[in-house]
Amino acid sequence: MRGLVVLAGLITSGCNQFYSLDKTELAPEGPPDQDSDGVLDQADNCVGIANPDQLDTDDDGFGDRCDFCADLATAFNHDEDSDLRGDECDLCPVEPDFPADQEGDGVGDACDNDFATRNTLVLFDLFVELGADWESSSGAWFTSGDAVGPATAPVPGEGLRNIVATITGTRRWWLSIGVSSRAPWEVGDEFGFQLVDGGGAVVAGCRVNCSRMPCALELRPEPEEAPVDAMSAPVETLVFNFSSFGAACIVGAAVAYRPDPTPFADAQLVLLGSPKVQLRHVAIWQ
Repeated sequence: MRGLVVLAGLITSGCNQFYSLDKTELAPEGPPDQDSDGVLDQADNCVGIANPDQLDTDDDGFGDRCDFCADLATAFNHDEDSDLRGDECDLCPVEPDFPADQEGDGVGDACDNDFATRNTLVLFDLFVELGADWESSSGAWFTSGDAVGPATAPVPGEGLRNIVATITGTRRWWLSIGVSSRAPWEVGDEFGFQLVDGGGAVVAGCRVNCSRMPCALELRPEPEEAPVDAMSAPVETLVFNFSSFGAACIVGAAVAYRPDPTPFADAQLVLLGSPKVQLRHVAIWQ
């Protein structure tokens, strides 16, 4: 009988009132504040680090507590090599380093392959967004996070063409391309670069591709030579060195040489890649 009385009370008055409890309400859901510093995310210049003072010394929109270049106004608060120095104030934006530059040429010692010459960083693109300097030769490319990839496999010899930065192959230059993959490599997957002169001829370049399963990546310079096998990590870096002594294309421990580089006039950079391959950065020094 008591059970029926309780049930009737719950039905007629509700659980809280029957047991003399305070009214139960869901907590109101307010705007997000991830770091709990009292500044809502939409207005916080350091969303993930508490900084209630919102101090921004260089007035670039990135608070000092999370600004990788706290004394330099920058467009992107990005650190490609994860050495806690932002790309736009890093002497070697693609390689972790201490900020040492014995020549004082603005190219850090860790990424300077020519200590006999004062060099400059000719091109650096971190692909946080696809810049207006790039044009597609064979279809649309897309950005994803801090990478860029082709929507469809480009035609061999074509890809994402830079129409501003040019390299003159009569003196030393070197290039670095960072790449990652959204899925395991399969036969036909590739990435790499070419330099194309004004007449459309390929004057330098190399590619990394997958030619068999299980997949070992092959390093193949341009013009095509005997391939060198190289295993690739999910994130890999391709480095190309060009000097009067020869040319070398390097991925991991694999090196392919072209011993007699031919000097060339200004050439444009073309990046190549399969759809699953995403290019994280490209940098050229000369």
